Amino acid sequence: MKVWIVITPEGRQKVWLGNWRNRVTHKFPQVDKNGFVFLDNGRPYVVDQKRFTREYYRPMKYLGLIEKEDMYQYWLQNEPDPVSFDKELIPGSVRITSDTIKQYANSEHLNRLVRQDTNWYAIIAILAVIGLIGSIAAWYFRGA
Repeated sequence: MKVWIVITPEGRQKVWLGNWRNRVTHKFPQVDKNGFVFLDNGRPYVVDQKRFTREYYRPMKYLGLIEKEDMYQYWLQNEPDPVSFDKELIPGSVRITSDTIKQYANSEHLNRLVRQDTNWYAIIAILAVIGLIGSIAAWYFRGA
């Protein structure tokens, strides 16, 4: 799904969702042959495929088997060039010192993020199903 977002000077967002219903009813503005989309009272905004912010997720509607993608394009109001979130991260550009990295590496928060929790409910459910299948098999074959 594509989403067009125009950010006003007050910080509000004007959002156009490109879902199936909005595309069929022509409520979602389409890109013309020159690469412009007309939003916000007919003002042209440039669509740049390289500057989309992409979000991937697995909807439970499909039991998490299919990966979906949402593509967001942001503009500031009255500026046709899209907002770029692709900052180049080189050492020193984000102003994180080695002491900060060392302190965070030793923190409990990072250990909690890395540690895998055991799902005891799933283990108990699987053992219950195996036990049920075993008892049904024992009952079925008891007379043989």
